[in-house]
Amino acid sequence: MENKTLKEICFGEIQIQKIAKILSSSIKNLNEAEFYQKVTSGNYKSLELMERKEKLTEVLESYLPEFPLSKKILVEISRDVRKILGDKEHFQFIFIPYYLEKNGINYIDDVLEILPEITKLFSAEFCIRPFINQNPTLIYQEVRKYTKDADERVRRLASEGLRPLLPWGKKIPYLTENYHKNIEILELLIEDNSLYVRKSVANHLNDISKLDPELVLNIAKKWKNSSKEINWVLEKGLRTLTANQNQEALKILGIETKFKIKEVESLYNNEPIILGEDKKLNFLIHFVEETKSKLDIRLIIYYPRLNKQPLRKVFKVYNKNFAGESLEIKHKLSTKNLSTRKHYTGDYKVEITINGNFYKGLPVSVIA
Repeated sequence: MENKTLKEICFGEIQIQKIAKILSSSIKNLNEAEFYQKVTSGNYKSLELMERKEKLTEVLESYLPEFPLSKKILVEISRDVRKILGDKEHFQFIFIPYYLEKNGINYIDDVLEILPEITKLFSAEFCIRPFINQNPTLIYQEVRKYTKDADERVRRLASEGLRPLLPWGKKIPYLTENYHKNIEILELLIEDNSLYVRKSVANHLNDISKLDPELVLNIAKKWKNSSKEINWVLEKGLRTLTANQNQEALKILGIETKFKIKEVESLYNNEPIILGEDKKLNFLIHFVEETKSKLDIRLIIYYPRLNKQPLRKVFKVYNKNFAGESLEIKHKLSTKNLSTRKHYTGDYKVEITINGNFYKGLPVSVIA
């Protein structure tokens, strides 16, 4: 079976027909065949995912009155889609919050009025961000209301929309300079009964840890062991600090950093492999004496790149309580190309960390 790209899954020609059919129930002047033709005409097949999103938005604009007169129709679209396809988020309708972001920039009150309905269709964290620099006081007032909403998607927006380092999101200077103001919002959500919300809180906390490690460490000390939900968020939210073997972060998570290791033995040889092949990277850890402790073990691989600056990737390979005198760790290095990462020939440096202590592994040479 052919592997389809995300742009084909979400915005392929068949999907555009389905989108047109659903939109026609909310937009009375929308002709399905005409909509399909407008979207897929010209160079549509060569457009990438986000470019297709923009094309859909442009065509949608031709059927709607100018914002904010289109508010009611946008809400109807959100409700109709969820009624027809199920009450969950639908990525193929990402162009709806984008329409709101693009056309509502001068109508902040109107946008905030309907944003809770729009985010139920597709998460609207990108949509809310441009308004933060415009009127941060109003946005924070609204976001506090979102934290109390009955719908987890709206509560998640309260955290996700304010993330200072949101992946793929526009950089918002106000957020990177005033991230400390977000702690109040995170406190309201950290014990949320929705895992979807708590994941966002953890990711948000991790963002802040990259800007201000001391602030996050101090907060974590205050919050730790308050509940199992909070402990889960802290483990995920401190992941960048623990990946960098921050001793204080490890201690907060109950990981003892001072104990004796006799030897870390590499169970693989340093014979080269051919680009595209796999190699097992197994280690045997020998403790000086029988150990009873929570272990946090990570494998760090430095991938060669064309710019000569290696890409450092950290893999959590063991994170639980252990009792014994030795422990074997198993991992596999794959040099097959991925859609998100291209591999190159060269030396792949390998390290292993055990509760914050670094040990060198044998490098792996990858040849053509």
